[in-house]
Amino acid sequence: MGLLKTLVILQAIYIGTCMEQLDIIYEWKELDFAYPTPEARQAALDSGAFVPGNTIPMGLEVHGQKLFITVPRWRNGVPASLTYIDLKDNSTNSPVLIPYPNWEAHDLLKGKPEIVSPFRVRADKCNRLWVLDNGKIGSLENDTVKYPPALLIYDLLNDNLLRKYSFPDDQVKEDSGFANIAVEDTDCEDTYAYSGDLGKAGIVVYSWKKNETWRITHHYFHPDPTACDFSVKGHNFSWTDAIFGLSLSAPNADNFSTLYFHPMASYNEFAVSTEYLRNQSIADANFNAFKLLGSRGPNAQSSASFIDPKTGVLFYSLVNLNAVACWRTTNKEYIMKNQGRIYMDDVKMIYPTDIKVDYDENLWILSNRMPIWMYGKLDPSEVNFRVFSAPVLNAISHTACDVTRRSDILDKFVNKIKNVSNEIAAKVAPSGAVMPSSCLALKLEAPAPFPDVVDVENLPPRTPLRQMAPETPQSSTPRQEQTNDHTKKILQHVLQNEEYQLAKSCLIRTTLSRMPPGPRDCYEDVSQMQQVVPRGEEKVDHVARIRQQCVDCFKGPNLFKTIVVLVCITIVVYQVISCIQKLTNIPITTHSHFDFNKTIAYPSVTFCREPPYKTAKLEEYGLSSHPRFTSTWREFDFSKISLDDLWEEITYNQSDFFVQYGLDSNKDNVEVTSTLGFVYGRCFTLTPRRKDTQATKERGYSITLQHTRDDIKTTTSVTPPGYHVFVHYEKEPYTEVEVYNGGLVDYLYMNTGETLDVKLTVNEYAMISDDLTPCTNELNYSANYCTTKYVSDEVSKEANCSGPWMDSTLPRCDNYRSLRSLIAAYIDKYKNHQCDSCPRICRSLLYSAFVADRQKFYFWDSKAKAWSYTATDANLQTQIYIHFNNMMVTVFEEKYNYDWNLFLSDLGGSVGFLLGLSVIGLIGILGNIWSNILRPLICRNRQIRTPATISLQGSPLKNRY
Repeated sequence: MGLLKTLVILQAIYIGTCMEQLDIIYEWKELDFAYPTPEARQAALDSGAFVPGNTIPMGLEVHGQKLFITVPRWRNGVPASLTYIDLKDNSTNSPVLIPYPNWEAHDLLKGKPEIVSPFRVRADKCNRLWVLDNGKIGSLENDTVKYPPALLIYDLLNDNLLRKYSFPDDQVKEDSGFANIAVEDTDCEDTYAYSGDLGKAGIVVYSWKKNETWRITHHYFHPDPTACDFSVKGHNFSWTDAIFGLSLSAPNADNFSTLYFHPMASYNEFAVSTEYLRNQSIADANFNAFKLLGSRGPNAQSSASFIDPKTGVLFYSLVNLNAVACWRTTNKEYIMKNQGRIYMDDVKMIYPTDIKVDYDENLWILSNRMPIWMYGKLDPSEVNFRVFSAPVLNAISHTACDVTRRSDILDKFVNKIKNVSNEIAAKVAPSGAVMPSSCLALKLEAPAPFPDVVDVENLPPRTPLRQMAPETPQSSTPRQEQTNDHTKKILQHVLQNEEYQLAKSCLIRTTLSRMPPGPRDCYEDVSQMQQVVPRGEEKVDHVARIRQQCVDCFKGPNLFKTIVVLVCITIVVYQVISCIQKLTNIPITTHSHFDFNKTIAYPSVTFCREPPYKTAKLEEYGLSSHPRFTSTWREFDFSKISLDDLWEEITYNQSDFFVQYGLDSNKDNVEVTSTLGFVYGRCFTLTPRRKDTQATKERGYSITLQHTRDDIKTTTSVTPPGYHVFVHYEKEPYTEVEVYNGGLVDYLYMNTGETLDVKLTVNEYAMISDDLTPCTNELNYSANYCTTKYVSDEVSKEANCSGPWMDSTLPRCDNYRSLRSLIAAYIDKYKNHQCDSCPRICRSLLYSAFVADRQKFYFWDSKAKAWSYTATDANLQTQIYIHFNNMMVTVFEEKYNYDWNLFLSDLGGSVGFLLGLSVIGLIGILGNIWSNILRPLICRNRQIRTPATISLQGSPLKNRY
């Protein structure tokens, strides 16, 4: 046990050391700069050219002995926006920042400096430093100064500026913000740089060889509206940042890399081959070359990312979780179980902002507490900025990204254990002591030695126990005391029966193995001895006889029979009790069958538009493309228009949706109702007014929907323009709120310009209400409406106001703070609420929609670089046919399924089980074979092999200790 406990402790120590995957290399409470003289620094402080609280590190890069750090000029008082640290200087872990390439490149007194405000940089293998200059000074101030974004490329061997390229005006939008860069340096003379625009989603590609750029757009570059809410150390905020993370893999056989990317406001990761990015026309013509890999999971928005080309591991930050994670690009699936956690700390790593891997296979990470710096104030007495580092193989060790071969994992574990144990042993063992390798360098106390020779034949009868027991030291270990006590009990039991020759072999085994004997090793020897040498005549009463018989049931082969009997009786009793319980609590079973109906009830069909809101109207009121972007409400004038009137103006009406609709080619067969939501805006539902008698395409729904050219131009959604289609039971009205107990909704999505042929099937469910799955037959009841009302009440109570899409008695929100609180609470609860008070309808219908045919008449116009809205308006229309293919209905019906007949049947089966207990007879036969044949044979062989005197000199058993 001592060795086992020691190994457990060592393993815990080992795991604890593995949790610290990264080392802190540098840390600062506030940044400082390497001014030429102390006087120059003081002058900068006095003039406001240097305000320590306004500086924050944003990006990092390592090349040779230089660690580059960018300090963007978001606020005034940043003296230099591109700096470096000399890695050879180990005099401090909070070094001052040295301006790169010199102070003159950052001088604001002479107008526009050479370097304005870069966010991130990249050093390529050709000894060039690529600086992506955002071009904005004072972005968080009222007096923002804007210069054209530019690429600056420096020669790292002599720090000279090789080239400066300003982005053309047609590739820079009004809200453009260039924050990250990836450089594909497979060929030093044909290098490509990819700059992500997080303000107006796009990538600007620069060719070193051609010295020109082009802009590429895609829907995957846009933010996900459901992932715009962030929370870091108590600061809740909404960001709509588009494409942010850019990571390039090692080149393939054709010298093309894969660009892995993601928007900041997104949970997903995407990828595209650079083969489609190096040429603008190829990128425009291959829209489907951009792939969705998968999701990082909830609350897992990421900023920076980087791929180690050697291992193929993608590192990325998790800003909401204050963590850095990883994923092996060789994995086929980008799912949570394939992603590893490198480091997570809610104090040391608040907001990891940049990640790099240098050419020596070291991982570098920068954390800067940016949300606290932006929305609050940093404490200058605390460490606020940190640089972490570790070798890549150490960082990914024992994570889902570990690339170590399985055969090497055990070696790594043993080596780690030896290193840790040696450190412990060095503190415990005396100086110069030699530690046995078999004990993993631990000082283990062996049991006290036994005599080298045990003379069994010369042990006299009735020898006192103290003379038979081996001599031991004055102090003994607990293990030895346990062994000696057990041996003492055995010898005392033998001496009481006048004969102990049958117990010699047991004593020898106990003495040699130093372990307590097994249950049938010694005690059965004593039992046999008692049978051979009976005790004196004693008067035994009936109680003692019964007690002895009970004891005999658990001896030798009888033990097996006793256990079998007890188990069988327990099973039968349990079965009988279960049958009785079924009479008092009758079980419910589900029966399924097919019905051929003479009439068919069509489902309700709800259409929600994408984009859901009128962009032009939102911009007219100074809002963003979706109301959920709460930061845009800060400047909204609530006195100018009420929220109810605003929602009437920014949502689409029925004429904006439908060109035509009908059931059985008749518009009057359909009732149209609208539902106002927040995420999907205003949606319209078509509900049939009659049942049908035929299952044909002509008798089903025929619907034509439309979009405008402005919708195509201004869309900012992750999905292309189109319609969300919800097929549901007519008694359950549509809601965008997640309904756990009801809903019964099937979903599909139509892109603008498509024609869909959808076939329906229907299942009927009839439930019986119980405590676990309650349901109701109440008239005019809807689980969807009940749940929506619950969410509206909970959200409006939390914000103390309501929104136009809510059924609430509270007044509408009339200021930025209350509306922001309302939107945040709604986004948090409409999919993740805890409503359990709204049961579903006991008898309901579940419709399934299958797309039988999908044709696209709407395509990407590569010349116009947009969806083809320049064609006829017919190309902006979407057609859908929804119909049944047969009259069959599958019915799933719950029924009570137990009565006295089934009870008697189950009881008879339990009694029949008792008749099968004759198997005990077979076990008895096996027990007799063991007692009469096998066991005597084994004992005879042991007596032949065991000499009268057993020597331990040179025995392997002695060497064990």
